Amino acid sequence: MQSLNRLNESACDYYIETLNIISNIDSKSLVTVLTNFLQLKVAKHYLESNIQYDFNLLFDTKFTSLFNTCSYSKDDSVKWIALKSIIDIGSNSFSMWNKLNGIFQSEIKFTTIFKNQNTKIIINSGLKSDLDLKLNPRDFLIACFEYQRSLTKSYNSEINSIIGFEFTPSNFRAINEKWLSLSKYNSLLQKTDKETFQIAENIVQIIQPYLNRNDKERGNILYSVIKKIESQLDFINQNTTFYGRTFFYRLLKKWRSEVDDLFEEKIAQSYPLLLIEIDPPYYIESDNEVLAPLIIRNEGDATAEGYFMKIICESTEYEGEVEIPFETSEELPSKSKKEFSFVIPKELLEDSNAVEVKLEIEAIYQKNRLPAKKYEFTIEKEPASFLTPEDIPWKTGNSTPQQLFFGRDKLISDLFNHYRSINKDKPYILYGLTRTGKSSILEYLRKKLIKQKFLVIVFT
Repeated sequence: MQSLNRLNESACDYYIETLNIISNIDSKSLVTVLTNFLQLKVAKHYLESNIQYDFNLLFDTKFTSLFNTCSYSKDDSVKWIALKSIIDIGSNSFSMWNKLNGIFQSEIKFTTIFKNQNTKIIINSGLKSDLDLKLNPRDFLIACFEYQRSLTKSYNSEINSIIGFEFTPSNFRAINEKWLSLSKYNSLLQKTDKETFQIAENIVQIIQPYLNRNDKERGNILYSVIKKIESQLDFINQNTTFYGRTFFYRLLKKWRSEVDDLFEEKIAQSYPLLLIEIDPPYYIESDNEVLAPLIIRNEGDATAEGYFMKIICESTEYEGEVEIPFETSEELPSKSKKEFSFVIPKELLEDSNAVEVKLEIEAIYQKNRLPAKKYEFTIEKEPASFLTPEDIPWKTGNSTPQQLFFGRDKLISDLFNHYRSINKDKPYILYGLTRTGKSSILEYLRKKLIKQKFLVIVFT
């Protein structure tokens, strides 16, 4: 039954579009299309209501006879089918309505039908409108057309606004709010469209908390959204409606493309990410060479299986550069670094104490070269130091007496246990402001270690 309903709605939307296309063609063609449209609507109602009916007779009935039967039915839902068909036609094209009205005016008493107060109430209920019941039949019918046309125009504006939003994390909340506002236009949608509307709303709700989720949850969200979009695109292709084709399909295709970009970005975050530093930004003259320090850090979540690097050194005084290629298959694990020096050609420093350095580095991952990262630095000659020991205001004093030294027992115990463990080769850094007890801690630690037969060497 559900599949039959979807086919029915596809056909009805097709007939309405066809009426728009052939409104300038002969009257006979228009009547044929309109008759098919109304027959399908009535057949669908009887099937959904489980009402026994001779469908062969239904599909042999002429439009005027069928319309009059529906219009004067005691069943308001049947009456609404006929009324809605007229409103759909007139709201799509006034000229088409005028042409059809001219064809049927002798057989269908539209003035009599729309003069009836109950008819107007049924229309207001069906359209969810509040049109003036005191209007004469002609003006009331025109008001129906204009209301439906205005509603359709507003809906089209809203949906184009949503399509204009980029489906990105910063917009997810705004898209959700915008989507909720579309529910007031649901009277324009077929049941098939409403199925897609609900799926799209579900997608928006699933992805809305994306920024508040951890990396693993974000991956799960994107995967779930992609599967739902793919499934619904197939659904729309198999159950074509006007809004399905002109709005929902366009929207979901756009969302799919933008979610794919997010997914690619998410995957890229799990790749090696090689960052280059020159720290300090000075070169050092040593053994007839000019050396500059280079640090490569892997801040990504995966091990780099090697990397290609190109170093270009340029003079700051004249046009001239030297390119230094470098390639290695040495792995650089995640969150690790590699430190080394590279040689700066001396001729670039003949008339200057600085050199411009441009670097490009491509990580190798899963046997592929990732997109290059580019960096630029200015490296200067290391400045001479003019500091002397006398310039450093550092004075050491005696250790704090035992009776006054408190609050450090746990720290000393932790350090003591560390140097007795198998990890004793790992260094600790003890830092703090002057006169806060660093030297006293080391002194008490030294005494404690000596008691355990440790050899302690003190540098001062």
